[in-house]
Amino acid sequence: MEFPLIQKFEAGYLAGVKAARPDAKIYTAYAGAFDDPAKGKELAASQFNVGADIVYHAAGGSGLGVISAAKEKETWAIGVDKCQHAEGQVDGKDYVLACMVKRVDMGVYKASKEALEGNFSSGETLMGLAEEGVGVCEAAKETASAEALAKVEEYTNKIVSGELQVPQNPKDVQ
Repeated sequence: MEFPLIQKFEAGYLAGVKAARPDAKIYTAYAGAFDDPAKGKELAASQFNVGADIVYHAAGGSGLGVISAAKEKETWAIGVDKCQHAEGQVDGKDYVLACMVKRVDMGVYKASKEALEGNFSSGETLMGLAEEGVGVCEAAKETASAEALAKVEEYTNKIVSGELQVPQNPKDVQ
């Protein structure tokens, strides 16, 4: 679904790809639903058919179709929200390169601790890399190269320190 939160996912991904490979061709498509794996598979297959090496989804259940297409094409998908490596395995081979995980456990811990200490306040709390509210799944250590993981760490440190600002809108990605 194309709306600001998902556009933030897209903007971050675009910026990351551009940082890693400035000459990379990036394809963007929206399924228009979070619960349509068939549509996710169709969109991912069309991207693989025109030469995409990896498809990253921020599509909930529709993203399961992306992973299905990656398995069929024997190439890579990037999962989201939780570790999706199990969904990407076929006969011991993994077609999920890595996953951007939401660390909901950290948000629950923070809110619980504040409540127990008597200083909980309602409202919106944003938890990014510095607060360990998001990250890369542990299974990526088995699928991504050591060089790629070192780059992830390098960019994580730059984002946390404020040296690097992640764009919030795809239109802002240079």
